[in-house]
Amino acid sequence: MSSWAGIVYGRTYEVDFRFITVPQDFTNEDRDWAGSYIRVTTRAAEQLPENPRWSLFKNEEHCVVGVTCMLRELLSPLNETTEQFTKDSQGRPLYVFVGYVAKADEAGNFPPIPPYSGKNLELFKQLWWTFVERKWLVKPYDTEGKMATPSSYEELTDSSPTAIPDLDRDYYSLNQMSHIAGLWPDVNTREGLWTAVTQQIAADPHASLSLCLGVATRKDVLESPVLNATVADVRQKELVEKPLISPQPELPTSQGEPVLNERVPRVPQQVEQQPRERNVSREHSQSGRRTVQVLGALGGGVALAKLGGIVGRVGGIAGPIPGAVGFAGGVVVGWFIASLLDEATRGEISQRTGEVIHNCSEAVFNSREQEQPDRNYRSGVRNHGMSQPQDSSYGFRRRDEQTNSESSSDNDSTWNL
Repeated sequence: MSSWAGIVYGRTYEVDFRFITVPQDFTNEDRDWAGSYIRVTTRAAEQLPENPRWSLFKNEEHCVVGVTCMLRELLSPLNETTEQFTKDSQGRPLYVFVGYVAKADEAGNFPPIPPYSGKNLELFKQLWWTFVERKWLVKPYDTEGKMATPSSYEELTDSSPTAIPDLDRDYYSLNQMSHIAGLWPDVNTREGLWTAVTQQIAADPHASLSLCLGVATRKDVLESPVLNATVADVRQKELVEKPLISPQPELPTSQGEPVLNERVPRVPQQVEQQPRERNVSREHSQSGRRTVQVLGALGGGVALAKLGGIVGRVGGIAGPIPGAVGFAGGVVVGWFIASLLDEATRGEISQRTGEVIHNCSEAVFNSREQEQPDRNYRSGVRNHGMSQPQDSSYGFRRRDEQTNSESSSDNDSTWNL
């Protein structure tokens, strides 16, 4: 007899995939560790029917043995009662990961590993009935009901795998390097690899080791922590170096439990802002280019309009036609020349033009402010019948005029500024 605790990851009738039960001593780090291997077994779920994926993964503290399969195959044979558990609320067929976790003893050893039994899943069926059935109708808003149930370590009947007499130890030599993936064909290799992994754990219980049987593609293995696997698209044994990739962060649920998503849609904020900054810069550049093109067209049109008028008079052609033709041609030529200027030159021209327009606007505004007192003054003169020469200083007198003006009229003293 040996002690194992249940671990189940799956979906219930209305609530999405999550850990339904984990060993009572599992920390959040342990969940993340187990989830990184379970996630590999759930990819390409359409290939799961009649193809359960057995997996084993261990570190110095825990050893997990489980299977990912269609729920209808786990609960087989089906009847009216069990059929209702095979689909979710949307009518989609369900799959599940069910397994056992062993904890290393004080010496660091693990109990014997259960044997590989292919499509015979009787070893795992009771886990579903024990931990999942009672949570089958949990609602999405039931926070407490969605949390994982802690499982205790209990005795599991010893059933050590039978050694294969003619096991080719070289062929089934397992990879233990984290940057390498050992890949085997998924035909006639599963039982041999399972025997090899159980023997390896017995010989070296402290080393980390992992094996997944029936992975969909080699890419799924290379982008995961799995060290050894049988793969559908592999024809012969291979040792392949894994690419350097950053681990995917887990998305926490509202209960603080990790949700095992294959794709994590997290984008750093600065990455989202860069395209907008580039768009603003591009729009500013295009605006400056259009400004210079318009200025070039106007300048070219005016210049060639005058030239056309001169040519018309010399050639004896009367009327506005020569000037109009010259203007049209000048617009085209000016626009084209302005388009050929580089971005720096266009920017300089656009800036200078803006400064000229700004200065002209200020001059007009100031002149209107200065004209206002003079208009009031002239209006007052007309209203009183006084004949005064217009003051070119717009209501502000020169000091040499002030004395004469004051002696002739006391009313004028109010305008001494």
